[in-house]
Amino acid sequence: MQFLTLSISLGIITLITACGEAPVSSSTNQPEKTDEAPVVSFDHGKENTSTEKLSTETITIAGVTIRVSAQGTMKPKQKYQIAIGLIDGEKGAVIRVWIGGKTKAGSMVFKAQGHGDHYHAHAEVPDEVNSQTALWLEVQSASGETETGSISLQ
Repeated sequence: MQFLTLSISLGIITLITACGEAPVSSSTNQPEKTDEAPVVSFDHGKENTSTEKLSTETITIAGVTIRVSAQGTMKPKQKYQIAIGLIDGEKGAVIRVWIGGKTKAGSMVFKAQGHGDHYHAHAEVPDEVNSQTALWLEVQSASGETETGSISLQ
C-alpha cells in the first residue's frame, strides 16, 4: 500500500512540474545539466542522509526527451530510486535502466514502470564501482527505435 501511495504521489508531482515546459531539442544523447528543482520529491517520510545524492538531468534518447531524477548512494548493493518524466516524444516508450557500464556486465537491468507520460524504476549499484559507472537508460520508442544513453551519478 505504501508503494502504491508513493507511486501515485511521484506521478502527480511529475505531471504538475512537467506541464507547460518547452521541449528540449538535442541531436545527441548526451545529458543536459540543469540547475532547476528536481521533477519529483523522494520524501519517504524519512530524513535524508548526507550520503544520498539527487541527480536530475534531461536527455534525449531514441527521439524521446525525458527528465530523469535519481536518488541514492553510489555504494555496492545500494539502490537508486528513479523518476522519469516524458518531456517530448510519443507516450508508450519502453525504458530499461541499470547502473554500471554500457555492456550491462555485472549489472541488474530493470524495466521502468510507465504510466502515461511518467515512469518510475529502481536500479542497484553493482559490486564494482569505478569512475565510469553511470546510470544507463535504454529507450525503445513507440515507433520501435532503440537507443542507449547514460547519466553520471558521481
